[in-house]
Amino acid sequence: MIFANRISSLQPSLTIALNTKARSLRAQGEQLYNLAAGEPNFIAPSPIVEAAQRQLSTGDIRYSAAGGTLELREAIVDKYQRENNLSYQSDEVVVGCGSKELLLHAFMATLNADDQVILAAPYWLTYREQIKLCEAQPIVVPFDPQSPGLSVKQLEQYATEKTRAVVINYPNNPSGYLMPGDELQELGAYLQNKDWWIFSDEIYEYLLFDGSNHLSIVNVCPQLRDQTVIFNGLSKGFAMTGWRVGYALGHKDLSNQLRKLQSHSTTCLPSFIEKAALVAVQQGQQLVQQEIAIIAKKRRKFLALLEELSDLSFTPPAGAFYAFVKLPEHITSALSFSEWLLDNYRVMVVPSEAFGVDGYLRLSYTAPEQEVHDGVKLLAKALVDYPRQGTNH
Repeated sequence: MIFANRISSLQPSLTIALNTKARSLRAQGEQLYNLAAGEPNFIAPSPIVEAAQRQLSTGDIRYSAAGGTLELREAIVDKYQRENNLSYQSDEVVVGCGSKELLLHAFMATLNADDQVILAAPYWLTYREQIKLCEAQPIVVPFDPQSPGLSVKQLEQYATEKTRAVVINYPNNPSGYLMPGDELQELGAYLQNKDWWIFSDEIYEYLLFDGSNHLSIVNVCPQLRDQTVIFNGLSKGFAMTGWRVGYALGHKDLSNQLRKLQSHSTTCLPSFIEKAALVAVQQGQQLVQQEIAIIAKKRRKFLALLEELSDLSFTPPAGAFYAFVKLPEHITSALSFSEWLLDNYRVMVVPSEAFGVDGYLRLSYTAPEQEVHDGVKLLAKALVDYPRQGTNH
């Protein structure tokens, strides 16, 4: 059989592959220690669930509008005015089946073959593959642990006449790094002189710690508003990963293109999920304050556990619910170590190869507290026991 070139170069999601293997082990009755979860470990708040149930009970679950109902889009406009001090119109908002769908559609709407998109490692693995799917080129800025954000100096080094867009993500997945306001402002001042699209993934907006505050690049550099697309959604902050609700805010001309693409792909969100999303957006962060406080408490305990491991080094994350830890030098492949760790200790982690970096692990702390504690202890043992002579296990 012959397949398209665009699919031949596409790499499957490494995190999904690991989760598939883990589900298989669980189905066999194995005890697993999940330090790889990319979702909160709480249930979506009851007002959200009840809104979906009410809509289902009416029987009115027909097609909805491509790009989201006006009611939901207006609620997102209100949310951004209220919580983010940013002003948008309802025709500048597109709601889709997860922010992943909207990212792909945005790349499809803006990139031609051989265009280049700059992204800094470590990056969420899907960015790179979606750019490739559009037959464009991801240009990866190597990871600098001393300067983990995307700097003007790096952009000047990696930009070419083919550069069409730059992707920024903060708080960052996998590192939890939050770009300070002054760095964001410096970046914005540089970008306002470029005719590039700026794709700003802010899905972990609510998950900030130690007094950190969320800022969009549009907050610090309003001149960038029309060339910036903000991506957000309900997966992380509201623990609604399986509900698949994402949204994008940007210039209405791009929003129209996203709706056009959506009309020929997923069409729309399920109408009962839109009613649930409306409740989440209208009530906002106050609806999940208690749950986020619990995550913050788990974070403190988790980081204290990691600090006891002399074989690992890391920078405390300001946001999201991960730590990006550097492996000792004798472990030359994070992927091989991760597979060995799952096979021998039943501990799930995500190797840094998924994020364009060598020699690190992404560790999540959203699993039940005892499971996280036991998983870290087993990881500590595995770091000592891992054979030093090779990577083929």
